[in-house]
Amino acid sequence: MLCPDLSICDLPASEKLVWPAFPANSGHGRADDAAVRAPFSATNISARLENPDINPIVGPGRTAAMVAKEFEAYKNKQRALAAANRDSMLYPIYQGDYLLVRLATGAAPLSLHRVSNGLFMEDACSNDATFTSVEYTHTPQNGVPGFFGSFEARKNLSYNKNDPSSGNVFVRHRSLSRDQVVMYDVQCFYLEAKKVLRISLSSLKELSQLLPEEFPFPSMLPST
Repeated sequence: MLCPDLSICDLPASEKLVWPAFPANSGHGRADDAAVRAPFSATNISARLENPDINPIVGPGRTAAMVAKEFEAYKNKQRALAAANRDSMLYPIYQGDYLLVRLATGAAPLSLHRVSNGLFMEDACSNDATFTSVEYTHTPQNGVPGFFGSFEARKNLSYNKNDPSSGNVFVRHRSLSRDQVVMYDVQCFYLEAKKVLRISLSSLKELSQLLPEEFPFPSMLPST
């Protein structure tokens, strides 16, 4: 046993711990309060891990609802920074976000997706972020063009609970990238009485401004 006052530096090289050369972290930074987005290097990964943007710990005096509220506030702040600094910051993508996606180039149809896996907070503003999504099917509203109507997760018709290779209950798309995202942060809501998912009016307006020929905004809004 070593003496208490013996410095580690005094140990022979053969008795010193040797740390393996782990791969360098390739995480990405976020915009700070001054809206300056600096690369997140391996030199400050320890500080970021020990002092994360959102404290995820739940316990006495700190509920899951409190954590969720803080996370929503953080995401809204980052989105506002991205909107104000389009030249220096990419729009963030978070777990659980709804997006409008084209799975292929050209005239491929637009579809609603929800990010289900693959994105950490540090990757939200990354240019090369990839993620997994759940695809949704659209049921149009009678007499109303565009994405008015309702949505539900697209069922995987090949799913077999006894066969893991058949995939998940709902259709998932892996390794999606920013190149396929047409519109970020699509605001959706459920009608609780019917458990029906809809896109909010504000997002439908934004979509009509983004793709006016494909998704014109109706001159008269439906009553529901």
